[in-house]
Amino acid sequence: MSDETTESNPVILCLDTAYGGLSVGLLVADGQTYASFEDTQYDQASHIVTAIDELLSTASTDKADLDAILVTIGPGSFTGVRLALSVAKALALALNIRVLPVSCFDVLAWQALKEKQLSGSFGTVIKNKPESYYAQFFDENAEPVTDPICCSQNDLKNQCNIMNIKGLIGRGDIADMAVQYLDGAAMAQYAKKIFTYEKQRYDAIPLYLREADISFSKKKQRKLL
Repeated sequence: MSDETTESNPVILCLDTAYGGLSVGLLVADGQTYASFEDTQYDQASHIVTAIDELLSTASTDKADLDAILVTIGPGSFTGVRLALSVAKALALALNIRVLPVSCFDVLAWQALKEKQLSGSFGTVIKNKPESYYAQFFDENAEPVTDPICCSQNDLKNQCNIMNIKGLIGRGDIADMAVQYLDGAAMAQYAKKIFTYEKQRYDAIPLYLREADISFSKKKQRKLL
């Protein structure tokens, strides 16, 4: 495939294990998109390679045809964030192609724009734990107007009032429009939009907005004599 053809008609694989479940998308050269989703929260690692192979087979596409791999880098669960990113980087290295790192918020905002779910400025939100949320705010064109944050429910509501936010889309009881998983087709469409960007918004590293939860063993430690 020539460079000119690649720029206008890229073939891009899309992966998400950060937001929830296992979502895979594919954009092929004629602009058609393919998508699959598995509601597997704790067993994504044993399914992701098969899910990729099956979607490529459905689209009669080979890994060698890929021009780039879009992958969500978070925020999300510690393991989920790292899984898809590790697979994407390994495949990209083997195929000598680019990784397109995006946040889950980027894809949520794009879905909201394309499906016309919200009008005016809006927020994207992911419930982290009781009374704690990840969030980011976007304008009516799905362009970010703030950095991603981790905040309490009260702080999130106050920020919405200050910024005149029309609604929240994402996951959690505070969301006005609930999204249970990131749509692979939406990821593929967004991938085409950003494929020609000279510089991506994020580096290909996990997007962590808080420290990892650490618990220590309650077992009595043995003393070494």
